[in-house]
Amino acid sequence: LDKETIFSASTAVDALNRGSLKCPDDFCVVYSASSRGYYLLYRQGLCEKAMTLVQEMQPPSNGRELTRSQNVEPQGPPEPRRLEEMAVEIIELAEHDQPFKAEELMMTALEMGPVPEAYDSLVMAFDRMENVPKAEEWLWRALQSGILPREECFGTVIVGLCKTGFQGKVEDTMTQMMQMRMRPPKEVFDKVIGMFARQRNPVKVEEWLLNAGQSGWTPHQAAFEAVVKLYAECDTMKAEEWLRRSQETQYRLPDTCYYPVIMGLLRSGNPQKAEDVLSMMKANDFPVDDAVLHEVIALHAEVGNCIRAENLMDTLQQPSSNLDDLRLGIIDSAVRAGEIEVAERQVLLLADPEISRTKQVAAVLSEAGDDLRAKAVLENHCAVSGEAPPDICTALLQVCAALGDVRGAEASAQLLLQSGPLSEAQVALIRQTLGDRAEDLLSAAPRAQPQKAAAPATSRGVNGTRSSRRVPAQRSQILNKNQKPGATSPTSKSGSPKATPKRTGTSSISSVRSGNSR
Repeated sequence: LDKETIFSASTAVDALNRGSLKCPDDFCVVYSASSRGYYLLYRQGLCEKAMTLVQEMQPPSNGRELTRSQNVEPQGPPEPRRLEEMAVEIIELAEHDQPFKAEELMMTALEMGPVPEAYDSLVMAFDRMENVPKAEEWLWRALQSGILPREECFGTVIVGLCKTGFQGKVEDTMTQMMQMRMRPPKEVFDKVIGMFARQRNPVKVEEWLLNAGQSGWTPHQAAFEAVVKLYAECDTMKAEEWLRRSQETQYRLPDTCYYPVIMGLLRSGNPQKAEDVLSMMKANDFPVDDAVLHEVIALHAEVGNCIRAENLMDTLQQPSSNLDDLRLGIIDSAVRAGEIEVAERQVLLLADPEISRTKQVAAVLSEAGDDLRAKAVLENHCAVSGEAPPDICTALLQVCAALGDVRGAEASAQLLLQSGPLSEAQVALIRQTLGDRAEDLLSAAPRAQPQKAAAPATSRGVNGTRSSRRVPAQRSQILNKNQKPGATSPTSKSGSPKATPKRTGTSSISSVRSGNSR
């Protein structure tokens, strides 16, 4: 075996048995610096063959035995004083930053015997010269010689290896240190974790975070920030786990750690976990961006958590902004889930009512036997939009008929007549609802006159399409017949006033925007 790297028989045996040192043969020879001689190592079970080899290696005597007194000068042990002097000189050279001279003298001393006290000085001297390979070499030479380096030597070699990014060597040295029952300092753990963070390796960052914890240390805040952000890119559940663990430390991670986790959870379709992270942000007094909260609400609605989505709407910092897109998503989710009360509340809160959603919610309420609430939803559409579209008027006529509200049905029929040419189904509905009165209304209905699209007073656009003009005063006057003076807003079945959003004007259909009649 190489005398420059292996100079201890016991170290060679351990290395061969562990497999860290390879030897394809059954026998090998190793030099022992402490004994100043060579040993023959053999595989288990080959002792007799090894003894035979040793005998064959003895020089022939030619029938004469050499006596020590006649032919061999006795070779006693090395002079202790000389070795001690060399050790002192090696340490002095190392401390005066002459590590290569110290190393040369060390090699000479090792031929005479072990110099255990000089290894640490060589390691530290090479480290000061930023010669990491040499510092590491002498650290491992000490270990192979059965000498335990100081904790400081381990730490300085590990830190140096971290700077060079030698991942395998860093982990080997850290593992060796812990196997020697040494506790690596917190600063060393921070350096190791920082190296893996720069390499963007979340698994290794996590591994050494846990090793630090098992050694009784809480690594620097940067370690927790790194593991959260790195896992947010590939494993959001792990990122959320470490974000939660960080809450148990003395650290307060910045909001830049929270948002990547929230967005990752949203991408994976987990709004509940995303909301939990938002709660952690609030607990740490971080402001929550409304844009992020919009995403959480939208995903809650998408996966069917309409009640949770509705509750989160109340936490928005700018509730005055137009939230119709979110409300429409909640309405659709609530209708699918059968949460009609949620759908009803959100329809009533729309800033720009949407015809199909209004009709859908009103139809569900009517099917449930609550025509009064269905009527309130339809009337609210007209009050907020300032228009009475034919589809809404038709639905309102049906609801009024179901309620036995003759005045309301007649007012709805008159609005429907003024909205434009009626379909056969609409004419039949009016006749069915109003009976004899229907013929008077149908015969007295004004005929639609074709007008230019550019005329400001037209109620129909080109090609028979409806314009966006608001309902004229005539419609409002007709609808006012349905509401007695001093009448209150619609009530529910229990007789309590129906809650509607605060609007300009009333919530009944009589509040359709007025204008000069044509």
